[in-house]
Amino acid sequence: MPANGVEVFDRTLQTSHVWLDEIMAELGPDRQVAWRALSAVLRTLRDRLPIELAAHLGAQLPLLVRGAYYDQWHPAGQPDRTRDLDGFLARVDQKLDGIRPINVRDATRAVLRVLSRHLDRGQVLKAVGTLPRPIREFWPLEGTPPSPGDGVSEGKRRRSMKVKEKMTRDVRLAHPDETIQDVARTMGEIDAGVLPVADGDRLIGMITDRDIAIRAIAQGKGPDTQVREVMTPEVMYCFEDEDIERVAHNMGDIQVHRLPVVTRDKRLVGIISLADIAMGEGPHPAGEALAGISRPGGLHSQIGGPRLELGA
Repeated sequence: MPANGVEVFDRTLQTSHVWLDEIMAELGPDRQVAWRALSAVLRTLRDRLPIELAAHLGAQLPLLVRGAYYDQWHPAGQPDRTRDLDGFLARVDQKLDGIRPINVRDATRAVLRVLSRHLDRGQVLKAVGTLPRPIREFWPLEGTPPSPGDGVSEGKRRRSMKVKEKMTRDVRLAHPDETIQDVARTMGEIDAGVLPVADGDRLIGMITDRDIAIRAIAQGKGPDTQVREVMTPEVMYCFEDEDIERVAHNMGDIQVHRLPVVTRDKRLVGIISLADIAMGEGPHPAGEALAGISRPGGLHSQIGGPRLELGA
């Protein structure tokens, strides 16, 4: 056992120094600047991520770095809605105030590169996947190791892969004449906060736990209220013959975790989630960035993005 008797402290100190050394290799031999850059970028990234994902990412950090990451965290204000790269970099620059002038773009990329090298691959891809495209494309992912045992070009393989090859066909549906009590019970059974509403095989809407809370309970409606009275008729969906990469990009941009899948004549045939896309997929700046972002118990609602029809 190390002389100080606390092995975990020795290990986290060593790891933290490795991270700082890699940042200094790009920004210059000033450990204080490297530490400030690491802290500034991590806190800016933290504030841009959904709360659950921010916590998961924080759990991957070395103990010392984790302290800087959580410093001045106010989860109630998350996530920051900055969608452009300049705005993201401006927030980093604000947190760098008080040190010698450095190039904020170089500092941010240096830190993001370190995260790509040292954090769990899945956590990095989840984080990147929630970011708007300009910030996502700025993140250098060359440090993430490739998936083992694959000699085929995964970029080519994914570009030809269609939604119907990855979607889940066994979909739990709500009927417009069902009661919200029945739908809520189904949501609890499958640990989901959203269900497609279909009349036969025709997709006519979505119902979420938020719809039930706001449009039914908050309005004094009872458990026997029909789904058609509270569902959201505007639906985001994708087509079964669309490329996975395109759909994944769109899901990342509007920050939804799953989409109904329909045929070109708008008949419901399945549902696609980011977990489905992630399963078995390898590195690529578009699809890979979204890998594994959806988990049971996580964010399920389509709410949070504009109402649109992907692929229309």
